[in-house]
Amino acid sequence: MVRKLEKRKNIQNGRKFGQIPFIKNRIGNYDQNEPLLTSLHKLLYQNVPENYDTLRQNVLNWEGFEKTNEELYIYFETKLYQWYLSYLKELCTFLNLKISGNKPQIVNRILGFLQSVDIRLMKKSNPLGGKRKKKPKTKLQKQKKKKISTKENFDENKIRRNNDSESENKSKIRDRSESENEKNELRVLTKLLEIQKENLDQNSNRSAKKKKIKKQIKKKLIQILKMKNFQDLTISQLEIQIAKEYKFDVQKKRDWFEKTLVKIIDNLIKSNNNFFDEII
Repeated sequence: MVRKLEKRKNIQNGRKFGQIPFIKNRIGNYDQNEPLLTSLHKLLYQNVPENYDTLRQNVLNWEGFEKTNEELYIYFETKLYQWYLSYLKELCTFLNLKISGNKPQIVNRILGFLQSVDIRLMKKSNPLGGKRKKKPKTKLQKQKKKKISTKENFDENKIRRNNDSESENKSKIRDRSESENEKNELRVLTKLLEIQKENLDQNSNRSAKKKKIKKQIKKKLIQILKMKNFQDLTISQLEIQIAKEYKFDVQKKRDWFEKTLVKIIDNLIKSNNNFFDEII
């Protein structure tokens, strides 16, 4: 349904997965039977190599794709929408992306990172892997935390009331997100169908044009053979005239040309010219 994808190009301000320590360490810790790494390779390259080292190296070499490549963007979007939400969140964890939000938000987040490979899209707490050293809290910070804790004790009743309201809002947001998800899937499928229809129309037009030219050549050959004596003509002369008048590559279609010519001459002999009068 999707044509062969174009070759990826480097993205400005981007990098390869293998240049991001967090992702590199994750891949290094996975064994050969890790389904997530296999699924990610199939998503990025549309195949799964038999050699695990090749699979791992291909994922490490991923460096995004151009923003102008709309067809490739739609392809990734379609494939990601087919994943379960839990699997998408697992991929976010693998790429060190936030896992919050509904399915469309998570898909857009993953798409943005696969396109740009920009570490600024990763979690700020750990964009490059490794643990950050915690800074010791100052006296002012400790006092501020104590004040906040005291205030929270007095606001417990208010929080309970707000929780009921938030539950209702979450339910509304969930219903709205499901509707948006259906609209996004419909938009992707519609776009793919338009691309497929356009390809079919182009192939149909080319086929119809070839048939029309061949029909015109047949009529021309009949007219020439009716006006000329067969002994005064050669196949080379006919080829030159047809190629010049119809811009037809006789060399590539020599078998068709010779078979058509033999059939016309054979019908001429059998019908004593009546055959040509019926066609023209």
